[in-house]
Amino acid sequence: TSNLAQSAANKLLRDSLKPNATADLSSVPTPCLEPGDILRVTSGNGDRDLLQVESFSLDLVGGDFTLACIGG
Repeated sequence: TSNLAQSAANKLLRDSLKPNATADLSSVPTPCLEPGDILRVTSGNGDRDLLQVESFSLDLVGGDFTLACIGG
């Protein structure tokens, strides 16, 4: 039916608009950082990219601050 076709088309469109890259970063703890924030990241080889913070974790014992980001 046309409803099924429209649903399938909507799903394909949503999937095609998703970011095509993920990155996990470590940083010094940054208390003002929130999921959804945009970061400008420069890698060791000089490549630059904009990434959106998806989630983060802070190890209270070891102090590691790990960010899960999406971009592309």
